[in-house]
Amino acid sequence: MNDPRLSFRLRRSAVLAVLLVLSARLVAAEAAPAPKVPAAPTAPVKSAAPAAGSASVQGKWTAEFETQVGVQTYTYEFTVEGEKLTGTAEGSMFGGKVEITDGKVAGSKVTFTEKQDFGGMDIAIAYTGELKGDEIAFSRVVGEFATEELVAKRAKTEAPAAGAAPKKN
Repeated sequence: MNDPRLSFRLRRSAVLAVLLVLSARLVAAEAAPAPKVPAAPTAPVKSAAPAAGSASVQGKWTAEFETQVGVQTYTYEFTVEGEKLTGTAEGSMFGGKVEITDGKVAGSKVTFTEKQDFGGMDIAIAYTGELKGDEIAFSRVVGEFATEELVAKRAKTEAPAAGAAPKKN
C-alpha cells in the first residue's frame, strides 16, 4: 500500500467518482422541470449610495441550501471597507473557514470567490448576489460542475436575558 502510483490512482479514482456523482445529479436536476414562481410586483427602485448598501452587508450571515451532493449549511462573515469585501466562508461539506477573495460590494450587488480544496483539486466557487434587507440572494458557480441558488440571511444577535445585567468590558 506504500506504492505512490497506487495511491495516486486511488485518489484519482475517488475524484472521478465524485465528479461522476455530481454530473449525474446535475443531469437529473436539469431534467426536472423548474417550479413556477410568480413574479413579485416591483416598485420603482431609488438609487442608493454605495456606502448605504456596503454598510448593510457587514456582519455574519447564514444559509442552508440544497445542492447536488445534499443539503449544505454555510456561515459567512463579511467586512466591508468602501467597495472592498473581505471575510470568511465556512461550509458543512468542506469544513474549516476559508478567506474569501475578489470581494466587492457595489450598491446592493455583492460578489466574491470562495476557494476550496476538494480531494487535492482546487475549486473556485464564484458568488454573485443581491442584498435585499436582511437577505442576500446568491447564485454561485461551483468550478465547472454546477450553478446553485441560495439565500443567506443575516444572523440574529442574541439579546441579553430578561433582567440580566449587560456585560462590562
